[in-house]
Parts: sequence; structure tokens; C-alpha cells
Amino acid sequence: MAYIGLAYPTIAKLDPATNTYSNGFRMGKAVSVNITTNYNEANLTGDNVIAETVKEFRNGTIDLGITTIPIEAYSTVFGHTVTPGEDGTLIIDKTDDVPNYVGVGLLKEEMIDGEKSYIAMWIYKVLFTESGESATTKGETVSFQTPTITGTIMALDNKQWRERKIFKKEEDAIKYLNEKANIPPEA
Repeated sequence: MAYIGLAYPTIAKLDPATNTYSNGFRMGKAVSVNITTNYNEANLTGDNVIAETVKEFRNGTIDLGITTIPIEAYSTVFGHTVTPGEDGTLIIDKTDDVPNYVGVGLLKEEMIDGEKSYIAMWIYKVLFTESGESATTKGETVSFQTPTITGTIMALDNKQWRERKIFKKEEDAIKYLNEKANIPPEA
């Protein structure tokens, strides 16, 4: 398998009581993603060798690089107060803001033997925090600077933490992610 693309970062607020999603939106455009999984491990030694071993999913980390953080993310993802106004939108960060659990969708493009396929991935439960901010002034050259947000991946009560579905057409994969995030179809 060879991955040749990443697109369509999608976020939706999770209701942990019902495992349903609302307020879905695109989280800018995808720049990069790094998903790391962590496991609890234990070995049982008997007769001087490992007799049994167990490895169970504990949690994970997702670093999502995006082109921009949309306005709706500040309230839906990070729990900040967002107030639109005629002259601009005010975002207030408070020390007691509580981020929301969200579902995260991504679209990876894959090529096998010259055939493209599209892998829609949905991570059921993530709690994001804002990373620090940095910016660089323009010098003799201009360079783009993009945000990365970091989240902790958790399993639902039914022990599921991610699903992936492979499509032959990109538009079918996007439709699938929109349905997972409860984003209505465009008219």
C-alpha cells in the first residue's frame, strides 16, 4: 500500500451518552496527521519463558495539522465563548473552559498496483487541546505557517475507537464522512 494523499478533516461534537454526533464541520484543509496508539502490556512468565502475553488498547494521540482553525472549532472543539458581531467575531478563552469530546474524520488516498482507493477513517472519541501559538514575521521570503492541534484518542464504552471504510470513489468517501459527522448534504 502507498498513501498518496490526505484530505477532508472533519469534526463533530460527540454526545457520550448516546454516541451521536452534531455540529459537524470541516476543520480547514488537511496538512498532516500523526496517530500514535498506546497499549497496556503484561507478560506471564512460567518455566523461565513467557507463557502468556496480553496487549490491550489504552488510548492514543492524534496530531492534526490543518490550514486553519475555523471559527466554529473554538466553541465546538475547545469550549471557548464565541460571539459574532458586525465588526468581527470575538473569541474569549477562560481558565475554566471545558473542551468537548468530538469525532474526527479523515480521508486518505491510497494507490495499489496503479488503482486508487479512498479510505475514510472515523475516530469515535477525541479530546483536543490547543497547542501553543507561534508565528514568524515575513523576512526576505514568505513561508506559510499552519496550526496543529493535539488530541487524546479514547475508546467508547463498547471498546471501539476507530473505523475505516475503503471506497473506489472519493465522493462516496466524503459522503460517508459527512454522514458520520451529521453534516447535511449540499442542496
